[in-house]
Amino acid sequence: MGESKSTEPVNLTNKELFSDDPNDYFRLTQFRTIGREVCPDIPWERVFRDDFYLNDGQNLILIGITRDDESQEDGIVGVIRAPDFSVTSVNLSAVPEDSRILAFESIDCFVARLPKSKRALSARTLFETIGNSQNLPVEEVAIKIVEEQLKLFKPFNETSIDNTDSISEIIDQMPPDQPQKRKEVQNLLFKLSRKMDFNTFSKKAEEFVNDIKREDHVWDQNYKHLPNRFLRWLLEDSNLRNYEEIKRPPLAEFPVKENITRKIGSLEDLESVLKEIPYEIKPDVFSLKREPTIAKFIDLDMVAGVNDADSWFISVSHKEGLEKIFKFAQGYQDENIPLLQELPIKAIQYKNKIWINGDGRHRMVALKALGVKKVPVLLDKIIESA
Repeated sequence: MGESKSTEPVNLTNKELFSDDPNDYFRLTQFRTIGREVCPDIPWERVFRDDFYLNDGQNLILIGITRDDESQEDGIVGVIRAPDFSVTSVNLSAVPEDSRILAFESIDCFVARLPKSKRALSARTLFETIGNSQNLPVEEVAIKIVEEQLKLFKPFNETSIDNTDSISEIIDQMPPDQPQKRKEVQNLLFKLSRKMDFNTFSKKAEEFVNDIKREDHVWDQNYKHLPNRFLRWLLEDSNLRNYEEIKRPPLAEFPVKENITRKIGSLEDLESVLKEIPYEIKPDVFSLKREPTIAKFIDLDMVAGVNDADSWFISVSHKEGLEKIFKFAQGYQDENIPLLQELPIKAIQYKNKIWINGDGRHRMVALKALGVKKVPVLLDKIIESA
């Protein structure tokens, strides 16, 4: 975790419609761009999954997942900008999967539902706790997360009546042969009860006891999620998700129709064109190292084929594949299908040739048939040995 100072807010608007920057077309690379503007020292290029985004007008929180090519271990990087524009960076390597799940569960279900004035400090505390608990069992990490979060809240009333009966009722639901867990839950609930008024705590405890009677594995497989569940008792019922706060800036739209150089009017036209385009089966490059994924405009003349297919028709059924490709070709010509309507087009480059690697195969074949010369894709480039 590191801190720096940002004197001005970052402009999070995006270019509308066409953009010369391929990063503007994809959520992942847009996420990296925003993060780089706020904190350039983070290795944003290593982020392969943008797991959390929040911009509530006062706080900006971006959290992504990275992968180390050598160890194949995943880490967490991100940036937290507070209302005073102070910036905290997050850069944690090799975070166990269970701890990552707890972190995102906490930030999405608790931190993001706090009053805006508390969010940045809560998020900083969360990732400091994760960073300081790397070698602990996940159950201990879960408890530490909640204990550290509770320290951010003032006691509701130092002289309030103890919720001994409510706590005991919960402990009585636990298996008697788990004394350590019973002690952990009892201690955690006592600390939580000091931050809440008596009646609210009692009501939450009663609801919990009723709920778990209909649930399985509460005290074994799902035990690691219990502390976060208890922590959410602090939230007011009005603190529901505000979806505007997690709404990303708009992406650019690639103008396919303006780039079409060949008309396709029928299935016969499409079949004739595709038979004339040379096709190469993708080589086996699965085990080869690759550079971090980037957004790039690619020359469609470099596209030699698509993954898991032995021709441009893709499907085992020649007719079925042709019909699907033709549907995209019609949509692009009529301008009623955006290029990136669903998932981004993903490609892989090896020895100056490109193959569409999964998502976007039919779209790309339609674009080649229509004579489009370049489009934005998410590209993985194989590192060729010397």
